[in-house]
Amino acid sequence: MRLAAGSFPWLVAHDLRLGWRMFGDMFMGWSRRATFATIAAGLIGLHAAAWVALEFRAAAPGRFGSDAIAAVWAAMLLWMVSQGLLAATRQLYEGRHLDVLFSSPLPVWKSVSSRALAMIAAGFASVAPLTLPLANVGALRDGPVWLSIYPILVALSILGTAAGFILAVGLFYAVGPRRARRISQVLAAMIAGAFVLGIQVAALLPAEVTARIAGWAAGLEDFARTYGAGIVPLTAAAFTGDPSALTALLAMALLVFGVSVTGLSGAFSRASVSAEGTLADAGNSASRSRPFREGVRTSLRWKEWRLLVRDPNLFAQLGLQIVYTLPVVVMLLRSPNEIPSQIALTPFIVVLAAQISSSLAWIAVSGEDAPELIQTAPIGAVQVARAKLSAIAVPVAAILGAPVLVLCSISPWAAAHAIIFGAAAGASTALLNFWHPMPGNRRGLLRRHSQSKVVAIAEHGLSVLWALAVVMAMVDPRLALVPLLPIAGIVWLFKPKSRTIRPMPVGAAQHA
Repeated sequence: MRLAAGSFPWLVAHDLRLGWRMFGDMFMGWSRRATFATIAAGLIGLHAAAWVALEFRAAAPGRFGSDAIAAVWAAMLLWMVSQGLLAATRQLYEGRHLDVLFSSPLPVWKSVSSRALAMIAAGFASVAPLTLPLANVGALRDGPVWLSIYPILVALSILGTAAGFILAVGLFYAVGPRRARRISQVLAAMIAGAFVLGIQVAALLPAEVTARIAGWAAGLEDFARTYGAGIVPLTAAAFTGDPSALTALLAMALLVFGVSVTGLSGAFSRASVSAEGTLADAGNSASRSRPFREGVRTSLRWKEWRLLVRDPNLFAQLGLQIVYTLPVVVMLLRSPNEIPSQIALTPFIVVLAAQISSSLAWIAVSGEDAPELIQTAPIGAVQVARAKLSAIAVPVAAILGAPVLVLCSISPWAAAHAIIFGAAAGASTALLNFWHPMPGNRRGLLRRHSQSKVVAIAEHGLSVLWALAVVMAMVDPRLALVPLLPIAGIVWLFKPKSRTIRPMPVGAAQHA
């Protein structure tokens, strides 16, 4: 059936088609057969992991009571709000074709609503691979009540998108277009990590303070159950198979979504036009003239450093990556097995070196603001790559200098291991991004892995393997060969088969 041009289903289908194309770009131009084979293998693996998780739950039922389930739903709701805020902000500042829709005879609410539905689908897809296998396996093991995860996930996606939409528009008019983008990105990352970080902070507090906070939380939950339909208690009740709770949750989500999107569609369209004008003014702003540096490598290094300094949002995003890694270190330091401090801190430094290097390498190559200028310059790709790699090494060393000094005060021997293995880990993840550049905007650092899940998995695998290698090397250097072999295999697998380094993608800065 052919949809009528300009109708609401036609707009929704168009936005979903764009999202599907972005999903296809994750597989780096693979053939259709290889793509579907990879997806099928991933689904089988996720269902197998879900089966193991439910077996573990059955073996230790006391660890998965009603409070734990409610906490999981609360974390998922926070994640959905974060994704909704990022998606709405992205549409405000990077939806370059929105001005065409807003200037057309179509009603503004129709264009905004169709885009919001596409945002709901993206939020749903961000957690579906981890949650829906649990629903399927649970339905086979324990009955169809587990299938309630499907509508619950839809409701949370709708609520999270609506909340993110409201936050994005509110921030735009509250702090202005220039600050709203930066604040919204940092706020979205903080919301996404609020649950994990909150639990970790609670673990560090004294026992009496933790008990008092738990009492306050129980009081708030009782208040929500008594005087209102709290989202988390309502979600937990819907998960038990209560049809009235599930109906109420879906009705609440649809009501909040309809009121927020239709009510703020006009404000959203005006904000989108203002955001585009603000970015144009920022791009045309005059800057002080500076003399040229001597030498190609020196000029390229100074260019990269100058761009990093001009982008304070980048350091905020890198800081959030560090914050997300801290809970693991705290758990190791507070482990009842009395893990030595150097054993806990050294892999942390190695993992950070790998992550920060990969992020900066992606910015230096895929987020290059002027790839056409670099490609047409009378210099080779290898020379450009070496200059960019050396430019990346300086901020990585500056960021990790403090933790290395702390580790050196504890154990100079461990600090030497951290420097050697951290440098190797950073080089491997940086080369991965140099070998497989993915066009993107440097402002989208936190969502760069939405373009290539394969490279993302390889990066995380290298980080974990390098951390394991440094721990084994500190225990027995011969054991380090165990993780070093798969590291070499990953690097060889992703290394381009030709001897030339891939050029940077032209027009990278114009792709979101």
